[in-house]
Amino acid sequence: HRGVQNKTLSPVTKFINRYEKEIFPIDLRSQIYQLGGKEKAQRDTEMVGKPITFPSKDGFAVTLEGKIEWKIDPERAAEVFVKYVDNRPVMTCIVEKIILPQARSFVRIYGSMEEARNFIEGSTRQRFQEKLFQDLKEHCFKQGILIVNVSITEMQPPHEIASLINKREVAKRLRAKYLKEKEREKQEKQLAMEKKKQERNRLLKEMEARMAVKKTKALQDKHC
Repeated sequence: HRGVQNKTLSPVTKFINRYEKEIFPIDLRSQIYQLGGKEKAQRDTEMVGKPITFPSKDGFAVTLEGKIEWKIDPERAAEVFVKYVDNRPVMTCIVEKIILPQARSFVRIYGSMEEARNFIEGSTRQRFQEKLFQDLKEHCFKQGILIVNVSITEMQPPHEIASLINKREVAKRLRAKYLKEKEREKQEKQLAMEKKKQERNRLLKEMEARMAVKKTKALQDKHC
């Protein structure tokens, strides 16, 4: 049978006739592709690239850093090798031809749907991360790549807007604190008024009781 074999050979020690078969080793372990960050690759299963920059809904450039963990589907290793691997390392070919284009496409499309200030909030980042993971998992699976995990470590709008947003957040927290204090003062005032009302009612009832006693005593004296 000429051409590429469909079946992936498992690691084994045995004699191979080089004139009959040519074996190309492929690493099927989980690989890490790091989008930006200051860390350098620590292991041979790690690769560091540039962060992804995309425009937000309101026109600001937002920078995304993170990590994508992936591996080649063992059942489709031969297919992946033939379709996507050239004379460069396998990891480089897979990242540059499959993972990175899809990641960039998703980030730029969905990133343009959110305003820049939203990316400072943890909830938006978490939602964005989950969508990115599902999108990569679905599309890369079709090409023989299994996405294991996606984590977004940093999403930064420009410094100018980040500073304005931080100031706005501080102002919002101060306003919330002020409103909370005003509400507490209002409740304390209402409580004090309620206590005065209760005391006034108690004194009124005591006065009415004393008057009733005096009236009864006066009637008894009159009959005597």
